[in-house]
Amino acid sequence: MDALLFQFVAILKEALFGSLSSLLKIACIVFPLLIALEFVREANLLDRIAEPLKGAMKGLGLSAAATFPLLVGVTFRLVYGSGLIIQYVEEGRLSERENTLLNVFLSICHGLIEDTILLAAIGASVAYLLVPRIAAAILITRLTARILNRRSPAHTA
Repeated sequence: MDALLFQFVAILKEALFGSLSSLLKIACIVFPLLIALEFVREANLLDRIAEPLKGAMKGLGLSAAATFPLLVGVTFRLVYGSGLIIQYVEEGRLSERENTLLNVFLSICHGLIEDTILLAAIGASVAYLLVPRIAAAILITRLTARILNRRSPAHTA
């Protein structure tokens, strides 16, 4: 009976310390990303970041106004990105069409940077993590944009 209790305590100890270790690693990756994101937003660096991405945004059927929510959603998970998207929609910065396209893209490609960093830290292949998700997100978003353009030709991008 004592041996069983000892094993149970050992398992709990390993789970606790393993979880805390993983949490610390995640915090060391996520916190700097959040700080960098806030710095970009507060320093109004969005225009500088958005300028080289205009062609890519247009290819997805999105305006430059969608750049920051897209970058946030791609960098982090949807919890933070969705709050920003809601704010942009409520403020009228994104149209209903752009909101749809942004959500289509992010449904496939959310948390791309965070996921890649975390999974690469434990040995996953970066190419296998990035290429399929980015390709699928671009393809399906462009297809959705074409469908939306057929329904409402006035919004072609």
